[in-house]
Amino acid sequence: MTLTWFLALLVSYGLRVWGHQHPEPFLIRGSVVAVLLLAPVIGLGAWVLLVGFAPVEQTADSEASKDL
Repeated sequence: MTLTWFLALLVSYGLRVWGHQHPEPFLIRGSVVAVLLLAPVIGLGAWVLLVGFAPVEQTADSEASKDL
């Protein structure tokens, strides 16, 4: 989650710096919108597919609570 926040702040800061360097009105391009919308989805989807979810390990506490 920290990585997501860091990347969002990095993109926000980059857009702010770019806006100060290019004060003319921003022309919306489909490629920019596609990258900003789809890159996080593709990145997280690839991470889930490649790394997957960590298996839940059984602990002594969880075993004891099953006996109750």
